[in-house]
Amino acid sequence: MIQYGILFLGVVLLVGCDAERFDSALSLPAQKSVNEVSITDLRPSNQKLANTMSFSMADCQYGSYQLADHYETPGRVSVLTRYLSNELPENYQDKVVNLRNFTIHVNAFAQLTALPSVAYPNDDQTETSLLDVVIGCSNDDLMGGYSLAEVDDLFPPLVAVADLEVDGKVYHARVIRSLDARLWGRKNSKWDALMSDVVLAIGAELIAEITAEHLASTHTNAGLPG
Repeated sequence: MIQYGILFLGVVLLVGCDAERFDSALSLPAQKSVNEVSITDLRPSNQKLANTMSFSMADCQYGSYQLADHYETPGRVSVLTRYLSNELPENYQDKVVNLRNFTIHVNAFAQLTALPSVAYPNDDQTETSLLDVVIGCSNDDLMGGYSLAEVDDLFPPLVAVADLEVDGKVYHARVIRSLDARLWGRKNSKWDALMSDVVLAIGAELIAEITAEHLASTHTNAGLPG
């Protein structure tokens, strides 16, 4: 199991060394809207840098690696902007839109601390309690935290979290993806497609939050039941 942990530590370090190229491979969605949403990037500067969250096993951030975002063209913010421009209701496209947070992490804590050895116990009750285990500082944060119940394999997941502010209201989105075999081909189209998928999935989550409120508001203004 120690060898297993060392393997994944090496994988995380390799991901970190190559992190600066990931965003440059993202593809912009096809332009469908003539109106471009203007997003002001207000993320803390440390969210844009490659970062090993902690080297201490006693720290809840241990094993989590933050992927860099250095404004390559097109970067993840450009992809998100195009997606929101295409999908937001027209009356939202002139609103003030601020990106407060957008982080993407690979979290290998479970692999580095040998948790996979007890992931499938014989005792059903123990298995249920293990699925409630939180990996990281919480199961929904800006440092790559998740719960074991959210994954169905032994590979370190990729966790993306974003907060988008529209006219003062903040909408939250979170996406978790398995890296599985696609990780080993990180320099080919499979990894590029995974990164693009994650950014677009974040966009879809945000659109779902915003449009649900938009529809509820429309029904209320029309005197219809919500």
